[in-house]
Amino acid sequence: MGNHKKNDTVDAVIMASGASSRFGGKNKLLANFRGKPLARNTLELAVGCGLFNRIFFVACSAEVAALAEDLPVTLIRNSQSDLGQSESIRLGAAASEADHIIFLSCDQPLLDRATLECITGARKEGFIVEPRVNGEAFGPCVFSRVFREELCALPPGGMGRDVKKRHSARIIAVEIKDPERLLDTDNPEALAKVIALSETL
Repeated sequence: MGNHKKNDTVDAVIMASGASSRFGGKNKLLANFRGKPLARNTLELAVGCGLFNRIFFVACSAEVAALAEDLPVTLIRNSQSDLGQSESIRLGAAASEADHIIFLSCDQPLLDRATLECITGARKEGFIVEPRVNGEAFGPCVFSRVFREELCALPPGGMGRDVKKRHSARIIAVEIKDPERLLDTDNPEALAKVIALSETL
């Protein structure tokens, strides 16, 4: 399982506060993926995989927040989602006391336990784990707790990649063998393609 201690912990932060600006005015988080809202799909993966110490669900709308009501996760209400992804990252990082934090978006519905295990299994104190496909960076990334203060201090509009750029020498790259697991669904067309692909996996 890599170079990490067997007993170190990973918290998951599920970012569910996006504006869905490229999704035709609809809330992407509630879009149907094989009978479930996208955000619910991510919640169930995070809970069911058994890899995380705590799971934080950062949501701004009541409708999205309600998706987690019956699950063992900690809801964090994001009242400043207009600040962008930086606010979800900041809130999640501030709440976590784990050795590492992985930030999950809700638009990678083909992500599975094996891929998460591959990513989290490469974690190491003082480093950032970055999944890649043919050398291209993707999410979700795992940040060691030494980066927590920087994540909490992201300015409006900031992103995790800003922290990665400042610490490029501290990145552990993990090549993902099944790249379709990292496909995102930024728009309805992409979602339709991912749904079709999911039926072949």
